[in-house]
Amino acid sequence: MIEMRIVDLRQDHSEQNVVWLQSVEGSVMVPIEIGPVEYRSIRSELAGKSMPRPLAYDLMCAMLEHFDAEVEKVQIVDLKDQIFFAELILFARGEQVRLDARPSDSIVLALKFDAPIYMDAKIIQQVGFKVNRTKYGYELKQLNPPQEPDFSEEPVLDIAQATEQPIEGIDSRGQDIDPDELLEILKEQMNKAVKEERYEDAGMIRDEIERIEEKSET
Repeated sequence: MIEMRIVDLRQDHSEQNVVWLQSVEGSVMVPIEIGPVEYRSIRSELAGKSMPRPLAYDLMCAMLEHFDAEVEKVQIVDLKDQIFFAELILFARGEQVRLDARPSDSIVLALKFDAPIYMDAKIIQQVGFKVNRTKYGYELKQLNPPQEPDFSEEPVLDIAQATEQPIEGIDSRGQDIDPDELLEILKEQMNKAVKEERYEDAGMIRDEIERIEEKSET
């Protein structure tokens, strides 16, 4: 587990509320999307302000204190389908209690009890950013950027070439290609494009398949 601290709270370009956590030694940062209520609560805690009337988190704190319990620490333990999972670890009447909780709720309570926040290193590796210091401040570089598929080795079959010119290995004498053989090749290429999520290419190949099938029926 890596100890983290809150370093920023803002809305991104899509107006989604985001809290940024940075490792205590300052080498990595991780953004977590939060709701508007949690955003207001975290902002108030960071600013040291209290609301005119108690909010839900204030009530939680009052209940914990009434039963002689306190937040010992928060651990962000998992990330599945872009959803973070956390554990709220309490110390109550001489024993430790672990509760499944949302990171946003846990962060608010950690601030109220001045408790540390930890994150599993594998989550940081998945969605974290490396902090590079510059003379202008710092810049962020994604630790695990998404890989773009490489189709350079096996390019998509050129449809015009397939229908107007002989395909090497199919008809080296320059004669017309057998429609059934051509359809088989095109269908293989279409399936490959779909598996690789190249849907625009797959749609073009599908249209050509339909054109050939209609022509063969006339």
